[in-house]
Amino acid sequence: MSKIPSTPSTQRPPTTREIADEAGVSHVTVSKALRGDSKISAATTSRVVAIARKMGYRANPLLSAYMTAMRTRRSHPVTSALAWINGFNSAQIWHRLPYLKAYLDGARKRAFELGYNLDEFWLADPDLSDSRLSSILRARNIHGAIIPDAQDVTRHPSLDWERLTFCSFLNQQPGTLVRHVRFDARLAIYTALERIRALGFRRIGFAVSHLSPKPVSLLYEVCNTQIGLMPAKERVPLLLMDLGMEHFETRFQQWALKHRPEVVICNSLHAVDFLKSAGLSVPGDIGVVHLALGPDVAGWAGVDGAGEKIGAAAVEIVAAQINRNERGIPELPRTTFIAGEWQDGWTLTRPTNP
Repeated sequence: MSKIPSTPSTQRPPTTREIADEAGVSHVTVSKALRGDSKISAATTSRVVAIARKMGYRANPLLSAYMTAMRTRRSHPVTSALAWINGFNSAQIWHRLPYLKAYLDGARKRAFELGYNLDEFWLADPDLSDSRLSSILRARNIHGAIIPDAQDVTRHPSLDWERLTFCSFLNQQPGTLVRHVRFDARLAIYTALERIRALGFRRIGFAVSHLSPKPVSLLYEVCNTQIGLMPAKERVPLLLMDLGMEHFETRFQQWALKHRPEVVICNSLHAVDFLKSAGLSVPGDIGVVHLALGPDVAGWAGVDGAGEKIGAAAVEIVAAQINRNERGIPELPRTTFIAGEWQDGWTLTRPTNP
């Protein structure tokens, strides 16, 4: 039987003092650099990390977790910052629209818990070019950013992405090399169907809106698949509309009156008003279930849109990457899915004649 060769993991890793001697800095500087402390310059951090790797250094995950817990238990002022880079046409949209504000609130709260401020920047600001923003981020020693719209990375190629670690949660497209957090729409549909059927409803219709006029979204695929699995007599044709479509309200009302679903699964905050305008009572004539509940549809039945959770998760991903000294556009971008939770609401009640 051949002898199994030893691996680097069996050798004693260097201590921070040994790395400090090699790098010509203090062991405190080494410790801070290895955990991505923003007080250490990017140049020093890069040099220390390179030397540590060459010497075979490996972080002790148990010790790191313990030290992180000890640091976060202390009451200390926020000394570092992450960037919130808004690529929308409005500078205040994340504050003005309640469902978007949930993402920002979740990100800001989690950032503070991890010891960061969250500095907002607006890409459409006429006084803020990509080069100026890069300079500001460098001057403020900001190494991490939340970029809500993933496409802003490709729209602004001259921004210095290589020195940043960043994460998005909207508008991810194939080929976009950005770490991403997204709402688990597939699971939301499964959860909604399970709850609706448990109440005794069978004719369930999907009326979903999409940002693109082409029916290529995940919602389209999942909804169509679920309709195909239903018995023929229970099927209701899918209503898919892009948000820019004219006569949106009329199309929705005509579909509901023609096919008479018992329950509508939707992602529109206007669904109840549209149905009432068509002479249909909610939930008496038709139940309504929302796929991503937020402040705009508070009290409805449906699946929580998890806006605050998604914002918080994006911050956690960026903070973790900073601690690992990971910068720039990733070679292998990863997507983290966040599940919403079912919430009972007044728009859906048990049928009187199941």
